Amino acid sequence: AIGAFNALSILIEQYRYIGNYGQALACIHRSLSLIDSCALNEVQIAQHHYIIASALASSGFYPAAADYQKEAVRQALTTGQVQTISRAYADLGSIYGKMGDYSQALKNAKLAYEAAESSPEESIRKGMMAYSSLQVGDLYKQAGDITKAIESYDECLELYKGSDNHYGLYEAHKNRLFCYIVKGDDPAA
Repeated sequence: AIGAFNALSILIEQYRYIGNYGQALACIHRSLSLIDSCALNEVQIAQHHYIIASALASSGFYPAAADYQKEAVRQALTTGQVQTISRAYADLGSIYGKMGDYSQALKNAKLAYEAAESSPEESIRKGMMAYSSLQVGDLYKQAGDITKAIESYDECLELYKGSDNHYGLYEAHKNRLFCYIVKGDDPAA
């Protein structure tokens, strides 16, 4: 049962990634029938709820995605693992942003940042704070507050300084560039 459950988790992600949402949803259905028959810990359950939420959000089912991501947050909180908690809140914020509920989105993204700040390990703390700042910047950009978005991207870039997270650096630079263009700030762009 655990092997089948793990395979379905991977398939959900892979089908989501290639845009085959029908197959992803079918795998979600099959995985949910197995979840209670497996000896899973809180981290595994939180991760699976996150995978389901991602697939549902990619499929455009934002309210359902938010419900699964709230469950991922609840499970993450039981683990006490700062990285898991921070990521769960950041992803919930992202889903709320897709729903257009920017107050809830920013609230959760800021909870992600606060959780990240509590990590005793500097590299994890900075990485998760940077990820949260990137999410906050994206939310401000979506909401049309370009100035605050740029401030968040600047903070993200400062936190990523010296890290090897090239994807995060790329995303922050790309999104800040977009904001400069929207703002008409040609020298900064």
